Amino acid sequence: QYFKPQITGDFTLEPKVFSPNMDGYHDVLQIEYAFSSSNNIVSIYIFNGDGTLIKTLQKNVSAPLEGYFIWDGSDENGAIANSGIYIVVLNYYNDNGEGGQLKQTCVLSL
Repeated sequence: QYFKPQITGDFTLEPKVFSPNMDGYHDVLQIEYAFSSSNNIVSIYIFNGDGTLIKTLQKNVSAPLEGYFIWDGSDENGAIANSGIYIVVLNYYNDNGEGGQLKQTCVLSL
């Protein structure tokens, strides 16, 4: 019998399409999360459509039960990334032995 572990975390991206052109409309991606257990350590990575890591947004930071992080569309060098589909990966673990990897896609449109 196949056993599927229960996911204890959830996250959403708002808006799904954003344009970091600083015109005041959907300039940043908000990565909203909620966990069912406390004391989570979170890392967030941004990959382009080819699967190449372009940005480490957060690395092993303590996160409360719920909240959000912001991606401004920049890559590791501070330049605005190209238009396209991006994969946001959220890795988490806590002292209860729970952990996992959550993925969502978004579109950066210039």
